[in-house]
Amino acid sequence: MPTQLLVSVTPAIRAFLLGCGEEGAAERAEHDAVDMDELYRIAGSMRGRQGVEAPRIHELLEGAEVLERRRAPEPEPLSEVQRMRQDHRSSEGAWSRACPSPGGRPAPRRAATCRRASSLQRTSPRRSS
Repeated sequence: MPTQLLVSVTPAIRAFLLGCGEEGAAERAEHDAVDMDELYRIAGSMRGRQGVEAPRIHELLEGAEVLERRRAPEPEPLSEVQRMRQDHRSSEGAWSRACPSPGGRPAPRRAATCRRASSLQRTSPRRSS
């Protein structure tokens, strides 16, 4: 079961959240605790920015304490159509992992079998009724 891990907001975390410019980060800096996943997400979003050095998570978390562990909210059950789509996507993924890429794949055996069967049908004598 997924859980949320809330850690204390240290001066380093507060300074990072106030200065990062990410939407909603400054509001999180005002609280006493922050969700660790959210902290990782914000730090990860900094990596793609040019001219900004991405923070080092281990430096941010130095001195932080785990304040609370919460059970994450359970996702809503899927409707029948959503479940079918999810099953279809997972089966497509299984096939793509089982078969090599289309460029390097040999011709399917079924096609060769079908050609042989069709040639046999042409050469077999026809019955008259």
